[in-house]
Amino acid sequence: MAATNQQFLTFDTEISKIIAALFAKEVQSPTASNYQKTIFQLKRERVVMPGFVRKILIFVTGYAWLLLLAGPGLIGLSLYSGWKAEGDHAYAARESLQTVSGTVTQASEVTVKRKRRATKKYYEISVQPDTAGAEVRKLRIDYSTPQQLVGNLIDEKVTALVDGSDNDLVYEVSAGGAPVISYDVTKQRLQVEATSSAKSFSGAGTWIFAILLTLVGAAGVWSNRKLRAADEAQQLAAA
Repeated sequence: MAATNQQFLTFDTEISKIIAALFAKEVQSPTASNYQKTIFQLKRERVVMPGFVRKILIFVTGYAWLLLLAGPGLIGLSLYSGWKAEGDHAYAARESLQTVSGTVTQASEVTVKRKRRATKKYYEISVQPDTAGAEVRKLRIDYSTPQQLVGNLIDEKVTALVDGSDNDLVYEVSAGGAPVISYDVTKQRLQVEATSSAKSFSGAGTWIFAILLTLVGAAGVWSNRKLRAADEAQQLAAA
């Protein structure tokens, strides 16, 4: 019985040696070596970015500088809106306004269409100054003014206070010695608009969004430089 067990152990040992020798031979064979090289090459090709993908990313990240500028620009707009809403920055002082006197020859409604911003409307009156040979002045009246009131100014002799630095915006209009549009009402309206604008740009969400735009823009500019360098290296290697 002991002899039989010894024969089985010897037989098992011989089989193990044969399997180990075959395995070693297979690993050292050219076929196994080529297989390993192929696997390594496939793994390497997976991490190499295709040229057309790199071109697309270069094109997309090429506009990242816009985001990089938009972030600080939004912060600047927030600060400016807050400054304008404080004190008397929202409107022009009465003594700084220009006086225009003459006859209203025409009144119209103007619509300004903007691609990326809301459409703006206002009224425009044409005033022929009393001075001989003077050119017609086109004065801008806010759209919140009743349309009938603006229409009634036609053929009337008026005296208007306008802000020449703001596209001849009308602050006050008097006809027949009576105020039709009051300076105080215009001042209050401009102050309310400035306060509303400051509130919309002064929230924490605006600052977070601005910082996010800046970070994304910076990352895009950095990625664009890296992608361009890699593309140039690949072109030099292929040459």
